[in-house]
Amino acid sequence: MTPSHLAIRNPVIIYILMLVIGVWGTLSYLKIPREAAPDITIPLLIVTVPFPGASPEDVESLITNKAEQELQTLKNLKEIKSTSAEGASTLTLEFTSDFDISEARTKVREVMDSIKPDFPDDVEDFIISEINLSEQPLMIVNLAGEMGLLRLTDIAEDVKEEIEGIPGILEVQRAGGLEREIRVYVNLDKLSYYQLDLNQISSAISSENTNLPGGTVTMGPTKYLIRVPGEFETPEGINDALISAPGQVPVRVQDVANVVFGFKEITTKSRLDGLESISLSVVKRSGENLLAIRNNVLKILGQVEQRYQGEVKFTILSDAGKRVQRIVKDLENNILSGFVLVLLVLLVVMGATNALLVATAIPLSFLLSMIMMEALGYTLNIVVLFSLILALGLLVDNAIVVVENIFRHRQSGKNRIESAMLGVQEIAL
Repeated sequence: MTPSHLAIRNPVIIYILMLVIGVWGTLSYLKIPREAAPDITIPLLIVTVPFPGASPEDVESLITNKAEQELQTLKNLKEIKSTSAEGASTLTLEFTSDFDISEARTKVREVMDSIKPDFPDDVEDFIISEINLSEQPLMIVNLAGEMGLLRLTDIAEDVKEEIEGIPGILEVQRAGGLEREIRVYVNLDKLSYYQLDLNQISSAISSENTNLPGGTVTMGPTKYLIRVPGEFETPEGINDALISAPGQVPVRVQDVANVVFGFKEITTKSRLDGLESISLSVVKRSGENLLAIRNNVLKILGQVEQRYQGEVKFTILSDAGKRVQRIVKDLENNILSGFVLVLLVLLVVMGATNALLVATAIPLSFLLSMIMMEALGYTLNIVVLFSLILALGLLVDNAIVVVENIFRHRQSGKNRIESAMLGVQEIAL
């Protein structure tokens, strides 16, 4: 006996099943995460080896050739490309699509760690990065105001910390603004007079800028942890750092250098309507609800605008959540309009019962899809939404064909059960 025959002979069970699908599917639809794009794994790893000051020829002979020779032995490696440029070597590794990218990353790290001792001493730590489409910014927020770039940077950092506190946020990247740093300008004549070199100054500052553990002290039932703070809090602390003491005469940093509390060199800039501004790129974790995170971000931006009473202007430059929200609404409208149109058309042609039966298949099929998606861990993204919209047309066509065939047998004089069984048996696979 086919499933359709079982359903026809047990209508009560079908009604209960429809009720369960309706309730369960609605809950799944409300809970399922919304995303702009599905989590697609691209089997590519990019290895970057910085070699400051080296020419492309030196980078190729000392870094690239050695790395290529060892990396070619990796399992499931499909292709390797390399670029030797001034100051850096970049290797792009493409693996087969069935190879786990996390395992590939581990294997590449093991190989690079094994050949790192063969590199020159000036080579910096290598960087392994991968392409992850799910880590694209869901929103880019621009801050602008007339209070000065330094003050605007402080406000942007406060907003960044608040946004990063939202559950599901991976990171917030800042572009533009100022960042403080301490610069040490060394006087070469004084350095030569004291017979010192730059490495001694660097080592002295590094050794002084350290917190030292002092052990523990036990007093009765209480044990106290002792720590000697030594990190610099002001530029004056660097001035007093001891470099050496030839002939019992201390030579400090202030004797050979000038310490300035300034700003880092500006590498990124952001402008809005001619004003200096700062951009914040909000990146969420893979699989998190995009629309819920977007609403929380907008709520924080509204609170900050009220806090500063219009001194800071927020502008949304890019908003993936708005696009997804529009597509979700289009899907809901298609389901509702499809239900109404099918009901009205079939109501005229085949009566209320047949019209209601075909129209009910639209929301029930959609809700059943939500149940399956939540169980399998899928997200409601643009690809899924477009697929569901396209499937609605096929669903309505198939439902109409089956119901029309049943209606034909019914008009020929057969009873309801026999007409339903024959109608489905002739059409269904």
